[in-house]
Amino acid sequence: MNEKIMQNIPVKIEYMALPDALKRGALAFFGDKYNPEKVRLVDVPDFSVELCGGTHVKATGDIGVFKITEISALSAGHRRITAVTGPRALELFQESFAIVKGLSQDFKVPREHVLDAIAKQQEEVKKAHHELEKIKKQMLLAHIPQLLEQTTMIGSKAFLYHSFNNASHEELKEIAQQLAHKKNGFYFLTSTTDGKNIFFAMSSPSLAIDMKKIAQLLKDAYGIKGGGSGTMLQGSATELHENIKTDLAQWIKEN
Repeated sequence: MNEKIMQNIPVKIEYMALPDALKRGALAFFGDKYNPEKVRLVDVPDFSVELCGGTHVKATGDIGVFKITEISALSAGHRRITAVTGPRALELFQESFAIVKGLSQDFKVPREHVLDAIAKQQEEVKKAHHELEKIKKQMLLAHIPQLLEQTTMIGSKAFLYHSFNNASHEELKEIAQQLAHKKNGFYFLTSTTDGKNIFFAMSSPSLAIDMKKIAQLLKDAYGIKGGGSGTMLQGSATELHENIKTDLAQWIKEN
């Protein structure tokens, strides 16, 4: 496009019958919306011939500069191209250059190596995040002995309701599995992460606690929905009421 703009090709506009325009190889994009007696043909010699009722430049050089900003799929074999021209396109080039130049200075690399520098930093951040997750997991699991000491006995069953900060479902699950493995019991762990309340419940297999009934209890009393299978139950809630601990302990005692 920009090559043709720089060639400053004069644009020819003619009016003729639709069949004659089609014989000239004109592109017609709007089907039967054209007046077959008279159509407006726009011709950029040796480059483009199409039918268009709108305004056009007198020569391609009048466009100034052309920059594609977006390409999207409309349907099979059809794509939409969005672009800017003239002063706005020049502004976009200048803005893009300023951004790349700023990144080049920040990363202390030539402009052509900015993308490589960003990719390298993203990889380093990813590795650092992975290491932090490992440390966080180790710290959570280090609390297992303390959590076991905090359990209360309901008959012969150990019971624990405990809340964490910023623990994921997977982390709650691993902690609960560790607890259930070390001491037969029922463990209900909660966490608030990113403003969302989540929970994970687990019972030791030997206790034969029906987790579907636990799920029904939470739903009936607090409107909390949870899902799971066998010895596990997990979910999220707008609010985890403090009475849940008492109700769970009472249910286990009675059942």
